[in-house]
Amino acid sequence: MTSTDYKFELYKANNGQWAWRFKAPNHRIVATGGETYHNKADAINGITLVKQHAPREDGGCKFELFVATNSQWSWRFKASNGLSVAFAGETYHNQSDAQHGINLVKMYAPSARVNELVPA
Repeated sequence: MTSTDYKFELYKANNGQWAWRFKAPNHRIVATGGETYHNKADAINGITLVKQHAPREDGGCKFELFVATNSQWSWRFKASNGLSVAFAGETYHNQSDAQHGINLVKMYAPSARVNELVPA
């Protein structure tokens, strides 16, 4: 797999606001922005933060592994201001699988394309 097989999708959510997700070649959602944004530019900024800072966890940004409310593993990516910018697209049965999700973001997000989805 190459980074061109991974992609960010920027789209309008059901509530009419902007959202994004990071998808693997098998169409599984690896990460989401975890919220919707009034402005398209704010959603793009979330994508940009992940692309630029996730690989090295630099600029005060960092990944956090945690046990979710369903007792499964998950992760989030926090910006330097402490706000969560990205969340795992699913929960995992074990910590190593959650870490693998983080590693996919670190490896493939920086050069992944961004596709804006147009409603049908």
